[in-house]
Parts: sequence; C-alpha cells; structure tokens
Amino acid sequence: MAYLDPGKGLSIRAMVESDIDRVMAIAASLPTAPQWGRASYEMAVSFGDGPGRIALVAEHSGGLKGFVIAQFLDSLAEVETLGVDVSSQGNGVGASLLLAAVEALRLAQVNEVELEVRPSNERAWRLYERLGFREVGRRRGYYREPVEDAVLLRLALEGWVFPQD
Repeated sequence: MAYLDPGKGLSIRAMVESDIDRVMAIAASLPTAPQWGRASYEMAVSFGDGPGRIALVAEHSGGLKGFVIAQFLDSLAEVETLGVDVSSQGNGVGASLLLAAVEALRLAQVNEVELEVRPSNERAWRLYERLGFREVGRRRGYYREPVEDAVLLRLALEGWVFPQD
C-alpha cells in the first residue's frame, strides 16, 4: 500500500468551517458521493450534544485534496463520508485519511468501525479490505443514481495494528 508521506507535503488535520466550501466542491465532483448540505458539514465540525464526530481533511501542496467524516457513539463508529479530489485519487490520500480517522476513533475508545460501499466501487472496496474491514451484510437497493446495494463492512479495532506495506 502506498501512502503519501507527510514529509512530501501531505498533512491531515481537523476540518474547520472555512474548509466546508472546498469539501462540498470535492463531494459535488464525485458522482457517487453523498451530497450533504452545508448545515450537515457545519454540524460535523462543531462540538455539541449527541454523538462524537471525527472530521478530517488532507492537504497537499497547499490545497485541500480530501476529507473524511465519522460519527461515533459509545464503542461503535460509522464512517459517514470519505471523498478525494479526482486529481488526487490513487495517490494514497484516501488511505491516509481513513487510517487517521481509524486511529482517532481507536483513541476515542471505539471498538468497531462500520462503513458502506457500493459493490461497483472496487478501488474503495480493495482499500477497505487491505485495512482489515470485512463484509458483514448488505443493504438492498440502498444507493440511488444508479441503484445499487450497499455492502456493509466492519473493522474490529481490538488488536488492530497500522497496516504496513
């Protein structure tokens, strides 16, 4: 697995409100990404009542290249959305974001992380499997445009170690 080395310009940090316009632009450029309204992103970066949130962005060469948002309650987390700018896909940005989110969730005492993926999104599915996610179910007809099932994947964090090449 190749990850961009932070020494080569990649940095991952907490998402802030000033990132939201760029995050929304990245999501809008990805035809199968969830299209959240601004208020949903604002909730993800605010600290309030309810489930905890991890909202991270990746920057490279001065530009925002991707984002991930996860929600957690007690010992279970869900990766709600992950998006990488089309020009940065295949360079380890998504993997680096997901690894950073999983580590933050582990530190927050989360035991399991879930996410959904389209069966047709083979690149994402391969990444999730390399990181240790395993299929635990399907949600029939979950996605629209095009209609597809959602494959439910889960990662147990007990004993999880950072994957090495």
